[in-house]
Amino acid sequence: MFQNPSGLRHILSSRGVAKALLIALGLSISLCLWVARTPLPDPPPSRAHPPGTTDAGLYRAIVARVRNGQDYESAAVAEHRRLGYPLHPFVVVRPPALATLLARLPQVGYAILLYAVLALAVVVVWWRRIATSSEDLKRRRLFLIAGLLSGLAVALFTSPATTYFTETWSGLLITLTLGLRTDQRYLASVLTGLAAGILRELAIPFLGLMAVLAISERRRGEGAAFFAAMIFALALLANHGLKVNALAAPQDLASPGWVKFGGLAFVLKAVNLNVASSAFGLWLTAVLAPLSLFGACAWGGETGRRLFATLGAYLVAFSIIGRPENDYWGFLIAPLVGLCAAAGPFVAANLFRIATKSSVAN
Repeated sequence: MFQNPSGLRHILSSRGVAKALLIALGLSISLCLWVARTPLPDPPPSRAHPPGTTDAGLYRAIVARVRNGQDYESAAVAEHRRLGYPLHPFVVVRPPALATLLARLPQVGYAILLYAVLALAVVVVWWRRIATSSEDLKRRRLFLIAGLLSGLAVALFTSPATTYFTETWSGLLITLTLGLRTDQRYLASVLTGLAAGILRELAIPFLGLMAVLAISERRRGEGAAFFAAMIFALALLANHGLKVNALAAPQDLASPGWVKFGGLAFVLKAVNLNVASSAFGLWLTAVLAPLSLFGACAWGGETGRRLFATLGAYLVAFSIIGRPENDYWGFLIAPLVGLCAAAGPFVAANLFRIATKSSVAN
């Protein structure tokens, strides 16, 4: 039986609470399955883009310009304009870090290798992290790592295209940040989290979340470090914004915005970036999404709190922001969904044992 399976050991001795959690899980899965019956349609091709234009093609063209000596913002603005992509607001232009890195590599094969090495580091860190957890987690270490790999594999299988997406790299770094952080050490975690925020601004709120959680636990040094990382990432983003705005013209295209309230339909589309769900269909995604939140609590304590808060925050955010074509944002949490969903069935089974135990056993 999992120790502290839900992170709420002080109330889980109650059969009523265990039953309520199981009902909540069942209702969540049922609702997701119902929504999965009518998934969001793929958006029509933009009339502003030349035929055959893809986001990966845009990023590849920008990298080629930077490799030939052009500064990043000028290259990005030129390609956005040439291929009919918006330039307002400035956040439609990705931060420069990844393109600059890729431009310094001789060819994309080196980027794929670097991504694979980073993915291997994530697996090793979580393998060791599980080894220091409860006996129940250690007994299921291979299964949990298989879940983690299911969330890493989509980006690897679809490379080199996904190598140009900042979300795939930031998702790895977010997962690495959570795996590296311990009660005694947090500096490496802060640095990997900062790298995630520098690569993709959608990871900056994660730094703020980590700061808030540390401060709530009276870990002032850790909270200050994550807060400083967030401020630094925001400063770099603001500098990037000033450069883009200086080059963009008023007549350049503007984004239609991202606050679309796509709800569970968009959440499921984003969570679908998993080998298992890609193979078996959206119905499996409808099961994995709620299970991942339950499975996040298998670690209990501060690790479980951070896993649950990170997944929960992004899932809620994705229900509010994001157009149908932004489903690749799911790469930010794909490794975490796989890792935590693998623990979900065991947490549910333990709750079932608690809920059905006889009153004599109580």
